[in-house]
Amino acid sequence: MLTYPVLARFYVLIELMNQFFKKISAGKAGYNSKRNSAGSSIPKGRSWGFGAAFLTVLFCAVISMHSAYAQVPVKPPGTPAGAPQPGSPEEAKREAENAKKEAADQPKLPSKESKQLELAEEYMNRDDYEKAVSIYQELARNMDMIPYIHKKYMLAMFKVGKASAQESYLKKISSKLPDIPQYKIDLALYYNGQKQADKANGIIKKLSAAIAKKPSDVETAAKYALVNQQADWSLVFFTTSRKALADPYMYTFEMVNVYKAQGRMSPMISELLSLSERDAGSIAQIENTLQNTLSKPAEFDTLEKVLIEKSQTYTTSPVYSELLLWLYIQQHDFNGAFIQAKALDRRTGADGNRLLDLARICVNNREYPAAVMVLEYVTKEYEKRPVYWGAMRMLVNAREEQVKSAYPVDPAAVRNLIKDYYALNARTDNRMAGLENLRNIALLYGTYLNKTDSAVSILQQILDYPRADRTLADKCRLDLGDMYILQNVYWEATLLYSQAEKNEKDSPLGYDAKLRNARLSYFKGEFELAQEHLDVLKLATSREIANDALQLSLMIEDNLAFDTTGKALQAYANTELLLFQHREAEALKALETMEKEFPKHSLTDEVLWLRARINRRIKHTDEAIANLDKIVKDHATDLYGDDAMFMEANIYEEEKGDKVKAMELYQQLLKQYPGSIFTAESRKRFRALRGDKLDVPPPAN
Repeated sequence: MLTYPVLARFYVLIELMNQFFKKISAGKAGYNSKRNSAGSSIPKGRSWGFGAAFLTVLFCAVISMHSAYAQVPVKPPGTPAGAPQPGSPEEAKREAENAKKEAADQPKLPSKESKQLELAEEYMNRDDYEKAVSIYQELARNMDMIPYIHKKYMLAMFKVGKASAQESYLKKISSKLPDIPQYKIDLALYYNGQKQADKANGIIKKLSAAIAKKPSDVETAAKYALVNQQADWSLVFFTTSRKALADPYMYTFEMVNVYKAQGRMSPMISELLSLSERDAGSIAQIENTLQNTLSKPAEFDTLEKVLIEKSQTYTTSPVYSELLLWLYIQQHDFNGAFIQAKALDRRTGADGNRLLDLARICVNNREYPAAVMVLEYVTKEYEKRPVYWGAMRMLVNAREEQVKSAYPVDPAAVRNLIKDYYALNARTDNRMAGLENLRNIALLYGTYLNKTDSAVSILQQILDYPRADRTLADKCRLDLGDMYILQNVYWEATLLYSQAEKNEKDSPLGYDAKLRNARLSYFKGEFELAQEHLDVLKLATSREIANDALQLSLMIEDNLAFDTTGKALQAYANTELLLFQHREAEALKALETMEKEFPKHSLTDEVLWLRARINRRIKHTDEAIANLDKIVKDHATDLYGDDAMFMEANIYEEEKGDKVKAMELYQQLLKQYPGSIFTAESRKRFRALRGDKLDVPPPAN
């Protein structure tokens, strides 16, 4: 059969042949005259032979296209890949199914009753229920009209006090339309309203038995009962169907929702945990459901009680210990999590890896004492196991973070940490790991013990090592430059930063080196040179470095615009240098002097920001919050508005333990500063405080 697309292509080909013949005819005379004048020996019929060949090719092309189009339907433009072809049996079937679905979803009103229905609805809108009842009563004689009138008819009868009419109507439609369980439930609801609970329960019992083997009807009936505040009936439908289908795990999540609606935590939790008896791999699903279902501390206490009881009953199954571990992590009860992790590690033969996973979570949540407790146990109990070296490195790192987070820093703790690093080096054959440990030792000497000469000596040893990794060497150059700044030897620092930048060009480490050079120029009051570095760094691929560069650049620009002498900015840079050198008390005094000398300078918000940072570092939390509050309230649109709000939220979360206030500030930041670099982290922390699931490692194989 020649379809329209094929005919169209025939037309195009005919036109091409017509044009071809014209050219042949036109060219024949010219060709013959040239041939005759030149004495050519080309045969006279060659041009026609070529034309015949061309026509043959065109004819074959037409036949081929006809064949193709006869076999493959044309696919309209924009049809998705894999979609049924128009005219194909699959397409016809799909359209029939869609039409059937649309007809079911949007039934058409019988034409003769439509006007009556509109009139009844008009009366309902006017609160003229008597007239509405009269019309609905007439329409109810046609069972096809029941879906259109049922709810409003029941309401109208209730409004006019026709209880007996309601009963008769419900009995009638329940009998005539037995496949729609909602009508029988409405009849039971009617009897409940009439204080006839026995009749209501009898109807529900019969209905549950009738639909027990029809899961879709069971779910519809249970949902309808729950919507009408009859959770007990929902449970009857589910339990009866479970028994009839001999499947004790069917409708688990539906029943969990019913128990939740009833506020019955124990059966809800038991119902959910029953899944693990059928499938131990359902733990993640159970955890997600519990996380989305439980919200109050009492509910989590109930869950803990149930899990402990079940773990003691089913001693051979690790499922309940897994769930207890998850629960304790969610509640930040890392002592309880430690106990469960130890038990699970032994039971599953994880060889210390479950404990190592828990230690990582502790570190990620800045729970350094808990991390140290777990890792000390691992290094003691698994000394001869492969997990030992990883645990030992993590232990020393966790101790270091614990030391750094304290103020004032305990020199004795720092010295013990240095001993730990040397002990770690003595027991490792990994040269690169040993050099990294030496680098950490140097930073501890220079930053926390004020022994910059020792730090410089150790860093120089690493740089002199012939086989040192280039990246590690450049990191040491940056550290060495920092040590020289602590010693006020700026020229050496500049050289080291520049060398690292050259070695690590167009890499994050190279950008970091350039940023440190810019910061050093800023400390020295060389603001134009600092700006040259910062202008390049604004385009850095690392968002954090680009943001830091932009922030410092804007601060320099803003404060030189109205004070071309740069005197106030130099005083502020000197104060930041004091903070860099860990001279916090001197920095606070310098800020006080600045406020007196430059009382209404544009640096006011920067002074508040620097004072907040210092107060937080020295654990003067309330003073830090007061400084941040001033920025948030009086300088919200200035450079440090979002920084101040994020830091304040962070202080309330981590140091004050006020989750509600922290959540409020994180949420405010998301709304007030949607483009802030802190948006992603604020959203993450807000969700964690709200109770969203933390990152819990999967069970070990």
